[in-house]
Amino acid sequence: MDPDENDRKKCIGVKVIWYELIDSTDEEAIKLFTRLNIGRIPLTNAELVKALFLSRTEGRGIVTEEWQREVSLQWDTIERELHDKDFWYFLTTERAEMRDTRIELILDFMAKEEIDKTPKDPYASFIWFNNKSKESDLRELWNEITRFYSTLKEWYKKDELYHRIGYLVASKTKKIDDLMEAVKGLKKSEIIEKLDGFIRESIKTGEKDYSELSYENDYDKVSRLLLLFNVVSLMKSGGKARFPFKEYNTSNWSLEHIHAQQSEGLKTQDEWKTWIGEHKQSVEAIASMSEDENKKKQADEVLNLIAEKKSAELSGEEFEGIKGQIIQLLSEGSDVEYVHRLSNMALLQKEKNSALNNVVFDAKRRRIIKMDKEGEYIPYCTKMVFMKYYTQNVTDRLSILFWGEEDRKAYIENMNEVLSDYLEGKKIEL
Repeated sequence: MDPDENDRKKCIGVKVIWYELIDSTDEEAIKLFTRLNIGRIPLTNAELVKALFLSRTEGRGIVTEEWQREVSLQWDTIERELHDKDFWYFLTTERAEMRDTRIELILDFMAKEEIDKTPKDPYASFIWFNNKSKESDLRELWNEITRFYSTLKEWYKKDELYHRIGYLVASKTKKIDDLMEAVKGLKKSEIIEKLDGFIRESIKTGEKDYSELSYENDYDKVSRLLLLFNVVSLMKSGGKARFPFKEYNTSNWSLEHIHAQQSEGLKTQDEWKTWIGEHKQSVEAIASMSEDENKKKQADEVLNLIAEKKSAELSGEEFEGIKGQIIQLLSEGSDVEYVHRLSNMALLQKEKNSALNNVVFDAKRRRIIKMDKEGEYIPYCTKMVFMKYYTQNVTDRLSILFWGEEDRKAYIENMNEVLSDYLEGKKIEL
């Protein structure tokens, strides 16, 4: 059977109930519509707006069947393209599954004025479009929607706009509708200049120097700065890689200490034994390769202690003793001031961070490599940190086990270089 004929047969018996409202305002009509449909599946904003464009209301422009088909086709195309998660999460941090109809996001962007005025009204964007349709031809109003959408697609396709706008949205500095209003009528070079201004503003630290930012007191500012570092690093990389805002906007992110000198919250035998096992390989490397006889001796002593306690129950005091020796072996110096500073911070997904936050650098590095091999998303700069790509002068073969002062210097120098356009002449100090 012809599919069209099948559809026609399905429609046989469909009846329409038509209420003619004489001398009623649109507001009264909406109230009546709502009352008549109580208990039924409510129409969404998008469905109501679509019906508005497919209607043949007099005084709103001549609507032909051909134009209706064109609108339906364009509407479906926009809806389909917004199901591309990379595109969607470039536009918003809102979870895609929160919308039954994706095009409603675009309609809401355009109806920002009405939504801001009545944020709790579920039909705010429809009301805005309905009011606009009284002032302009339906064709022109539809063209406004397609122009708005085409601009968003153009921004998405151009890397220099994609990364800047994506960062501003992901960092919750600006929303797309704010940006659309801010750059209206500007040339491309002027748009980039405007966006760069917003980015500079987003990482200002007030009276604090960047070197004073800390995990404890400036969590959000450090997170935002590291997000920008990741985004701009890829933007300037010269390759085809783009920052995956889909990954960023669909996960919870947290700050990871690149090297931790404390391990908290470990209370059970299993947790203690697992922690010791995580670090044994690093201690073995020091015992076999270190040119420092003192360190070799300390490492051998720790390994003997681990072997001795392998099958035995550990007391809390014994675990703390072994842990302290391991941390001392795998830490460069006793300086702990840097631990909560920017030079010791990287971005990682929260659930992955919770699994890593108790281990020192080398154990984290091995876990990061394993996660990367298994296809888990690791932010670009976080991967660079744990692969030691920022450190230029690696002279000691054991230096891969440590996150030391030279590593921290190289990390901050790269950050200064990458973010030079946005630091307003300031430098991040170690």
